[in-house]
Amino acid sequence: MTNYWKRCRSLVPWACRLISSRILALACALTFVTLTSAPSAAQSWLDNFESYPLGSFPSANWTPSGNNGTSIVNSTSTSPTQSVQMFGVVGGCWAALMHRPLSVSPPYTIQLYARNGNETINGCHAIRASVQLNSGPSWTYPGRLLGTFGSNGDFLTNWPTVTTGPAYPLLNWVKVQITYELPDSKHVRMRYWINGKYYRTVTTTQSSSETQFSWLALESGEGTSWFDDVSVTSGLPTLTTTILTSTPNPSNLGQAVTFTAKVTSKSGTPPDGETLYFMKGNKVLGTGTLSAGTATFTTSAFKTGTTTIKAVYLSDSTFPNNGFAGSNSNTVTQVVQ
Repeated sequence: MTNYWKRCRSLVPWACRLISSRILALACALTFVTLTSAPSAAQSWLDNFESYPLGSFPSANWTPSGNNGTSIVNSTSTSPTQSVQMFGVVGGCWAALMHRPLSVSPPYTIQLYARNGNETINGCHAIRASVQLNSGPSWTYPGRLLGTFGSNGDFLTNWPTVTTGPAYPLLNWVKVQITYELPDSKHVRMRYWINGKYYRTVTTTQSSSETQFSWLALESGEGTSWFDDVSVTSGLPTLTTTILTSTPNPSNLGQAVTFTAKVTSKSGTPPDGETLYFMKGNKVLGTGTLSAGTATFTTSAFKTGTTTIKAVYLSDSTFPNNGFAGSNSNTVTQVVQ
């Protein structure tokens, strides 16, 4: 695979038998109407890899491409006991991929858990667990790489152009949520949440094959990768906006400062009782509990000078199934005199 970029139920078919009884024919027609009038059931799927025999390729729903280093294991999982393990040749150009029909049209939401191995990788596509779209069930079809983990566990949304991103420890499960939509005839927009935390939005130009992507692909470029609880859900989650303020600002040394975060959306406020995190860089300074869309945190521990704070609302437990998506607030510079 010297060219990476080339890689890069519905209703069960049936027909009513021709029979002389008009009653049975009518019943058959009514059954068809009932099944086809509820497309939502066919518009999404979830695979936790529990239904496949250990050591097998999950062939009931997935199609392999690349090498044959894919099998069901019970050595690690998110729930309950099994996951799919994939192995890309280390130091080579022979990734493991598997493909499944999306069964949806944009917009839709992809959710999965990925776990990256810790082998040293240095081949022609030195990436670990990856998720992409293809127009067919093989790496040979045109595709779009939605996201991948680099050698150090860093999550990359535009590899190889972007080679740095937030890093996550190897041999740990990471929750990845991606929304994919075509906002107009020329652009594609993808939003990313990692471990429930909003990461970024990427809007770029559609490729010539953008409207033909009908397969989801999981891949391990090099080394070992695991995937579990993979789902595709039609539509978008409820997007949120988090606004942070502080008072008083400026404040005096030793004076209590209250940070107030308000979470809103076009569909109302998230459920009460959820936790908001108040952050200084990557350090959690404190937490607050949502009530009517608002959470607060009070502290008097700041030193003299300026401190930059933001609030982080994580996705709620029902995301992406009509739940509220997480969001990061604006930053507030607290001045202490």
